[in-house]
Amino acid sequence: MGDWDYRRTRCTHAGSLQFIQNCKPRPLWPGECESYSESARMAFDPKLLRESFSFYEDGDRFAAEIARLSNEIVSSRHATGPMAGLPIPYEKELYGGTPWKWLKEGAKLDPYDHKHGIDSNGQIRLIGNSQNDQWQCIVSNEGSYIEIIAEEIMRFVLDRESHLLEHHRLSASRGLSSYYQWDGNNLHTVVTTAWNHRPKKIAGEPWGEVEVYARIRQSYRHDGEGLKQITEEYLNEDGTVNSEIGEEIKYTRLPKGVTSASLGLSIQNMLCEQIPPLVKEAAVAGQRYYCMLLCYCNEDPAAGWPPFLLLGNATMLESNAFPSAERAYYLWAPDELRELPGNVEIAFTDENLLESCRLQLQVINGIDPIKRVLKKVVVALQAISWEDHISITDNFVISAVDNTSEIDQATDIKKYAPLQFRNLRRLNLI
Repeated sequence: MGDWDYRRTRCTHAGSLQFIQNCKPRPLWPGECESYSESARMAFDPKLLRESFSFYEDGDRFAAEIARLSNEIVSSRHATGPMAGLPIPYEKELYGGTPWKWLKEGAKLDPYDHKHGIDSNGQIRLIGNSQNDQWQCIVSNEGSYIEIIAEEIMRFVLDRESHLLEHHRLSASRGLSSYYQWDGNNLHTVVTTAWNHRPKKIAGEPWGEVEVYARIRQSYRHDGEGLKQITEEYLNEDGTVNSEIGEEIKYTRLPKGVTSASLGLSIQNMLCEQIPPLVKEAAVAGQRYYCMLLCYCNEDPAAGWPPFLLLGNATMLESNAFPSAERAYYLWAPDELRELPGNVEIAFTDENLLESCRLQLQVINGIDPIKRVLKKVVVALQAISWEDHISITDNFVISAVDNTSEIDQATDIKKYAPLQFRNLRRLNLI
C-alpha cells in the first residue's frame, strides 16, 4: 500500500454498515470532558489486527483468497489512488494534495495509478497497481467494519450516518489507532495512538514488545461558515497535554480575498526585506563567506517553508577541507555544512512570515509555487552589494538548494545562479 503514512489512507464506503456495539470505552483521562464519545475512549489494543496480519503472512491462504475473489470480479476501473470509499475527514485541509479520482476508460496510466476489481454488487473487492496484472489488496466487508488486507492491514469503522469512528492500521513493525468524535455532522476531535514493535522478519514470528511513540489529539473548530481551524497537541501517557511540545495550528481558514498568489507575493516581500539584516547580524566579524544558500525541502515542502539560510565559510574552499572526490558535493550540501564549524545557519522567527508560509502550504499542491517565490527572492538578493553587509569571496554564490539533496545541488545552482554556476564549473567547485 505504499510508504507508511496514516494521514493519506482512505476510509471505505459504508454500504450497509451497522454501528459497532461491542466497544468497551476506557475510563476518562484527566482533563477529558464527560461528553467525550465512547468510540474515542476505546481501550488501546495493539493486538487488534494481528489475526488479519497473520492471514496476509500466510502466502498460500492470501493467494487462494485473491484467486477466489478474482472469480467474482465482473469489471475493473482505474483511478489515481485506491478508491475504496470516502477520504479521511478534512484530509485536504490537513495535508493538501489532489484528491484521488476515477480515470476515464482508455486514459494513459501513471505508474502510481491503481486498478480496482468490482463484483456484481458494485463493491470493490480487490486493488492492485495499474501497471501489472496482479492484485495486491483484498477489501473485506465484515458487516461491522471494512478491512483492507495487504502488506499493511487497515480497518475502518463507520456509524449509520457514514461518519468515520475508528481507523486502525498495522504493519510488521508499527501500528496506529485513531478514534473520531463527532458533533452532529461536524468532526470535533481525533485521538491517535501510534506505536512501534520489533519488526517481524519472517512469517509466524512472535510479535515484539509494543513501544508507543506518539499520542496525538486533533481538535476541529467550526463556525457558521464551516471549518475554521484545526489544532494538534501531543499527549502524555495519562492523557494530559505535553506542555513541552505545545499546540500546533494545522489549518486555518483563509481570510476572504487571500489566495496562494497573494500569499506568495507577501512571502517574497518579507523574505527580501528580512534576509539582509538577518545575515548582517548573524555573520561573524573577521570571517569570509563563499555562499548564501536558501534551503528548502523538495520531498516535504512544509519542512522547509520558510527556508533556512546557510552562510558557507570560505575556509570550506581550502583544498584540505574535504576529500577531493567529495569536495564538489560537500560545498553545497546544507545538511552537511550546517554541522561543520564556521558555517552559519539562520532561521526565520518573524510570526507574520511563519503564518503566511503555513497558510500558503494549505492552498498549494506540490513544491512548484514555493520554487517560484524562491526564484524571485534569489534574483532580488543577487542584485544587492553584499560586500557592504558581510565579508565575501569574489565568486559569492546566492542560490536556493534542496537541503535533503533529493534535487542535485548542481541542478539547483544552475537554475538559480547560472552565471556563478559556469564559474564554479570552470574552477571544479561543483
